[in-house]
Amino acid sequence: MVNTFISMDFNGETESGSIVPRLRQAYISWINSAETQSVLIGQATTTFTDGNTWPESFDLEGPNAMLYLRQIMVRYSFALSQSKAWNALVALEEPNSAIQNGQGLEKLPDLIFAVNLKEKWGSLRFGALGRQLVAESDAGTGEATTFGWGLAFSGNLKVPHRNDNFQFQFGGGQGIGRYMQDLGSASEGQDAYYNDSTENLTALEAFGGFIGYQHWWSDKVRTNIAGGYVDVNNLEIQGDDALNSTIYVVANTMFSPFKRMDIGLEYYYGQNQSKDDQTGHANRLLLGAKYSF
Repeated sequence: MVNTFISMDFNGETESGSIVPRLRQAYISWINSAETQSVLIGQATTTFTDGNTWPESFDLEGPNAMLYLRQIMVRYSFALSQSKAWNALVALEEPNSAIQNGQGLEKLPDLIFAVNLKEKWGSLRFGALGRQLVAESDAGTGEATTFGWGLAFSGNLKVPHRNDNFQFQFGGGQGIGRYMQDLGSASEGQDAYYNDSTENLTALEAFGGFIGYQHWWSDKVRTNIAGGYVDVNNLEIQGDDALNSTIYVVANTMFSPFKRMDIGLEYYYGQNQSKDDQTGHANRLLLGAKYSF
């Protein structure tokens, strides 16, 4: 069976008061249900993420440590057991390099491998990433290459005899900043740093994780809370204002008056810290409504 999928939204740039549509996902997939395998080609959510762990909120970006990215790929999925509880995914994905003091180049695709376990009690996922980082200096001193890698472990666990569930995701490695929400959206590239004096490219070490909990008060009312932390092991050569760490907290209560309709009150707290220990923080309160088509 062959399927096609296209997803767009209006969360893009504005021009003269008009919102420019943004392409989120667009891919074609071949599925062999008898052999429990599939092939996907196009733009989709990276294989390094676990969509089952996203806490329920109105925040379109999600926790700061969420491993989330949409990019072009070729992905092969297959079952590892007859019960289909275990399955694996292997993908070659777009090789953009987010570089400080340099311009990232694209050469070899990122290689990602993931294993999923789905049972009645919930799901677990392990992911591994290997990538080549290539960049040229902003000053024109030359081109350099280094290796990046990352590991991720995540899950969504159901609480026995309740509708509650517990979500978590932890990931870390070298040269994987582009895959982590806060680091991927930073003003400077967080994959690696190009040193003009030595003409070397050094991958930045980064770690991030978040945990979340969803409690159901009734079949229409639930509360969600989640907290995340991201840390970058800064290099000595980086400036004092280099991003060092971020903290993220979200808490909300959601009410569904009828099917597909959600109304909620949500609170956010965020903090960032630079290499020289300077910090900034923000608070936000949001009242939102959502209808799912």
